[in-house]
Amino acid sequence: MNAERLAGRGWVALLGGVVLFGGSWPVTKFAITAGADPLWFAAGRAVLSGAAAFLLAALGGRLAWPGRRDLPALGAIGLFQFGFFFFLAHTALAGVSAGRTAVLANTTTIFVLPLSLLFLHEKISRQRAAAALLGLIGVALLMRPWAAAPLALGREAMLLGAALSWALAIILVRRYPPRLSMF
Repeated sequence: MNAERLAGRGWVALLGGVVLFGGSWPVTKFAITAGADPLWFAAGRAVLSGAAAFLLAALGGRLAWPGRRDLPALGAIGLFQFGFFFFLAHTALAGVSAGRTAVLANTTTIFVLPLSLLFLHEKISRQRAAAALLGLIGVALLMRPWAAAPLALGREAMLLGAALSWALAIILVRRYPPRLSMF
C-alpha cells in the first residue's frame, strides 16, 4: 500500500474517531436527561461494545481465547478503561454538559505522562512536559475551580478521575503487554 493511500486511511480513521467519540457524549447526555439510569446506560454501552467487538473478531477470523499473559492487560482494560471510566463519566454526566464532559473525560493523555514517569520510569522530553503543563493549565481554566459550585466541581473532578482511570489502563497495558490484540 502506498504512503498516500495509507495517509488517506489515517484521515478517515481520525474523522471516524472524532465523530464517534464526539457524538457519544451528547447521545449519552440525552439518554440520562431523558431518565436513563447512568449506571445501567453505561452497562448497556459496555455490553453492546463487547458484543460488537466479539462479532467483528469472529467474522474476521480473529477470535481467540486469551492466555495467561493477556490477563493483566484484559483486567486493566475491563476494570479501569471500562469499569471505573464508565462509572465515573456516566455518573458525572448527569450534572455536566456533554461538551464539558467530552473535554474533561478525554484528558487521559495528560495523566499518561506523569504515570509513565512514575511507573514505567520513562524519560520525558521537555516538549512533552511543556505540553502536559499547558494541558493542565487549560483544564484548570476550563474548570475554573475558584468560581465553580461545589457540586459542579465534584462532578468535574469525577470526569478527571475517569480520565485518570483510563490512563491507568494504558500504563498497565504498556507495563504488561498482552500476547493478543486487545480488540
